[in-house]
Amino acid sequence: MTLKIYTYIFKRLYLLAFIFSAFTTNAQAMWVKMSDCELINNSVLIVQAEFAGKARVQLSNNLTPAEPGILKVSKVFKGKVELADILIDQPKSSSGVISSSDIIYKKGQKGVWFLAEGKDTDSGIYYANNPQRFWAIQKSRSVPDLINSCNK
Repeated sequence: MTLKIYTYIFKRLYLLAFIFSAFTTNAQAMWVKMSDCELINNSVLIVQAEFAGKARVQLSNNLTPAEPGILKVSKVFKGKVELADILIDQPKSSSGVISSSDIIYKKGQKGVWFLAEGKDTDSGIYYANNPQRFWAIQKSRSVPDLINSCNK
């Protein structure tokens, strides 16, 4: 008789666990891990910079205004930078909706940025759309040697 009770309880707990896991709204973003050389080779710009905040710009090919982040560049490791400021894609704050895959940088955040070219290269907005594309400022000393070793 106790086996029947345990079986009944187990079935109910199993059903409850299934319902709970099937209807939760939490999700986690997943990125494919890149080696350091893949990260460097897949980056068109590698800069040491500070995130200065967001700008509101109207792109010529889009009716919706964009809100890219602004990077104040202090050092260029790879690529050519015409201006001291670079625009990077950021989630829109005006919509209020964010995704688990959104990477949000904070004003004053300093480090090394491994930037990919945007889908619309004419916009001048770059992507740091993987957590690996930002390294803390303490790792900046190792970047030139790493770039040289990856280019061999």
